[in-house]
Amino acid sequence: MGVDLERLPIFDLFTNSLQMRVNSRFANGPVSQELVDLVINNSDFTGSFEHIGSNPRPLTDGLKLIQRKWQKQHHPPMQRPFLAARVVLESNARPMLIDAINSRLSGDHTNADLTHDLAFGIVHVMTPFVEPRIITGREIESGLNKAMDKLNKRFPVFRQPLHVQDQLSRAVGDIADQNNRLFMLDRTGFDLVDHQVNFLEGMKSETYAWDLVLKGADVSRRLYKAIYPLTEGIAPEL
Repeated sequence: MGVDLERLPIFDLFTNSLQMRVNSRFANGPVSQELVDLVINNSDFTGSFEHIGSNPRPLTDGLKLIQRKWQKQHHPPMQRPFLAARVVLESNARPMLIDAINSRLSGDHTNADLTHDLAFGIVHVMTPFVEPRIITGREIESGLNKAMDKLNKRFPVFRQPLHVQDQLSRAVGDIADQNNRLFMLDRTGFDLVDHQVNFLEGMKSETYAWDLVLKGADVSRRLYKAIYPLTEGIAPEL
């Protein structure tokens, strides 16, 4: 691929996987419900939540390390919602998206589809926290267009029509502005996380294995709410 996926920003990583997933749906058809059920039944994150509650010290130390590394890059400290979300994205979504992209490039489209859809739910819930600051819909729109332009140059076969790309970017930007307004009403981010999950629960898409998307969303919400309290004293309030 010629790109170090471990170093690619999470938003670019997700955009790459997303466009590949959309094209795969039209080229290869839907994933069987039997496989979807198999993944859901064997993806038990309960142990992760229990571990956080019973032994928070390793995660607390990890949060401190992430914050120190961030500040060493001459950044102001990440605020609590963004630090908690960073852990969810980097420790869960990133490995899944890398696996999905590598599987896609090696021709294993079934694993790529399943893994991407689970990661999709995680990333969607954390989308308002992708950058460690509140960003406007216009900034989101511009960033998404740039990421898709990079993907189109790297993989012309996955290119989307320009009007489709523009519609997607505008829609995502509008949603970001709505989310920011909700964020200001509850600065823990809990209400916004619930809103993100509820939004997915009220939708249905034939492009994705939607049960997997919803599973990922639930995991994302539960992880965020388990991690956020541990950021007290490590990160400033929003």
